[in-house]
Amino acid sequence: MKRILIIGGGFQSLIIVKLLNEYGTCPTIIDSAILNGTISSYHVNSFIIDKVPFFLLSSTDVKKLEELLGQFDIVEKYIKPIVIKPGPLMDKIWAMKVNGSMEKPWPLKWTNALYYPKNGWYSILARLKHSLKYGHIPLRLKKINVKEKVIRLTHRKSLRYDILISTIPLNEFLDLINMNFINLSPNLRRLRYCHMVSLIHVIKGKSPDWIIGYYGGTGMLPHTLIIMSNISRAIVPQGYFTLHSLVSYSREKGLRAGFVEQVKSQLKRRGIISSLKDVIVERVFNIRYACINPRDVNDRLLRRIIDILARYNIMLYGRLACWREYNIAEVVENAKDVVDEISEII
Repeated sequence: MKRILIIGGGFQSLIIVKLLNEYGTCPTIIDSAILNGTISSYHVNSFIIDKVPFFLLSSTDVKKLEELLGQFDIVEKYIKPIVIKPGPLMDKIWAMKVNGSMEKPWPLKWTNALYYPKNGWYSILARLKHSLKYGHIPLRLKKINVKEKVIRLTHRKSLRYDILISTIPLNEFLDLINMNFINLSPNLRRLRYCHMVSLIHVIKGKSPDWIIGYYGGTGMLPHTLIIMSNISRAIVPQGYFTLHSLVSYSREKGLRAGFVEQVKSQLKRRGIISSLKDVIVERVFNIRYACINPRDVNDRLLRRIIDILARYNIMLYGRLACWREYNIAEVVENAKDVVDEISEII
């Protein structure tokens, strides 16, 4: 049986695993943890905490996901974000000066009719994770020998593979391979992206009546505030609410020391949190490559990279691997395309 390795253990990787399982194949995931990416969810006491609110943008997204994972309870909500304070919001979300060529940051796409799992992503992800067959090696990847089809890991571990699927950021993946050997000099422009921190609080008390608020001014670090308990009460019990505060940083603009305490102080000063003693749960998650600029890798170059890597049974899959923004329907369809290619090899 062909040995298939998947680099990256996020939600997209598990979609690939599910489709490969249907072919009777059990791949191995290389990552420090499973489901630790952007679409992650945790059960803390009686609260559901989604790492980042990941809204489904259309009924097509819902349909495609249910075709893959089975039916789940969904909440449809018409969302009209409020502007808590006007200002250069695009610059603040990107954590850099922007121009007309930059993609619209994804927090600004959360408007109009959106869909969300009624019980958060936790039950969906848990069901997916525990229903699949895959191996897991919790080590960091150091190098890929394309010629010998060997990956080198931390702790002096090495693994051979027949097929390799990468879901990690394109720039990081290309750093791991000998591009001279495969005659690939992508000459990528300096890729533009920003990271985010998702600061999550479960708070005792009555929530504000809005769902998403933008803060473009300089008086507060977060640029986007989301109250998920106003989407679904199944996420937290009555008498509490959840608040996600998103703070961006980049190579140009890093995070300040003590930013977590600073954010809490700012939320209290603006009356969003009445008392810091009412904060029941606090979680801080780092979202690397939260926003990317797909225009930095044109279609012709991306196609060339994909075609060359395919000669060595290496495939790129997902948003960051292909440096493209995808909705969930596109993610599912792209996974099917990748597995169809693999089926011709195995």
